[in-house]
Amino acid sequence: MHRTTLVGGIALVAATLAIAPAHARSQQINGDAEILSVAQTVNLGEVTESKGALDRANSADVKSFAALMIRDHGKALRQIRQVAHEIGTSGQPSRLSHQLAMQERNETSQLDQNTGAAFDEAFMQHEADEHRQVLNIIDSQLIPNAQSDAVANLLQQMRATVAHHLQLAQQLLAQLGGGTGS
Repeated sequence: MHRTTLVGGIALVAATLAIAPAHARSQQINGDAEILSVAQTVNLGEVTESKGALDRANSADVKSFAALMIRDHGKALRQIRQVAHEIGTSGQPSRLSHQLAMQERNETSQLDQNTGAAFDEAFMQHEADEHRQVLNIIDSQLIPNAQSDAVANLLQQMRATVAHHLQLAQQLLAQLGGGTGS
């Protein structure tokens, strides 16, 4: 893959992320059902994307990171289902969850244009950017609007995991010699 395409793809992802948080701030989250839908969308997207990275990554470290994402975000999906059952909801899609799902599809399409070491760098840049965005959404939209203790506790656990993933992604991106991990 040409460096120009990689830089262009990263620029598109960065532009999308620059717009998305502002757009996300304008989204009104109405209750625990919508919060759980957003959390489910984010975690499902991460699992799906990381499964693809397991097959496409060149670096053993990137493959290991992808496996960690599958494990941790898969666990989060199970916890979301459990909390939804406890509070008696099945989740309710929101504009934010739809926007995040569309953004994930677009970014995955951009990642698919890369191969080898270029894929590794683009994937890790994406992971750093995405985890940073999710932390922002958790802090600005989800935690402040949580209604039940069960949802608030789940979000606090998820926040800690996402922060840890961000740190790992930034470290791995720096090791790969690319991007703006911080």
